[in-house]
Amino acid sequence: MFKSGQLALPFEVNSVKPNPKIFGFAIMRVGYPAVHIGDIYDLDYIGAKRGYVDPILLDRYDFLSRG
Repeated sequence: MFKSGQLALPFEVNSVKPNPKIFGFAIMRVGYPAVHIGDIYDLDYIGAKRGYVDPILLDRYDFLSRG
């Protein structure tokens, strides 16, 4: 379970992903390293990497399976 202050949400900085402002806010709030979990490669994974946050890509439907 997350404790107060361990989550950083986009509405808190009045922005949408993949704006780097979100990821900078996350680092300020939770410290480094910060982690972003998302399910859209371009927005979540690449956006987090560009914002210096460790990305975790959630592939619920096995779209990215390499067979």
